[in-house]
Amino acid sequence: MSNRIPVGAVVRTLADAGSDDWNAEGRAQREFVPRGIEGYVVDVSDSHGLCYQIWHVEQGVKAWYNPEELEVDPRSCP
Repeated sequence: MSNRIPVGAVVRTLADAGSDDWNAEGRAQREFVPRGIEGYVVDVSDSHGLCYQIWHVEQGVKAWYNPEELEVDPRSCP
């Protein structure tokens, strides 16, 4: 069984985990939004550790997050 958050799931941001292992390109896409902001998972990557691209519709921002920086809305996942 996979622990991955599925694409399309609704998530909310938690506190920035303070990870400093992002490369320059990844850091440029880490536009961290305040805690509690909802978004949708639009992409998943595990090339350098599991992370998720979240589309924050109301803010007009797509950003990447570590799994521990996200909380899944249980209503959006079976």
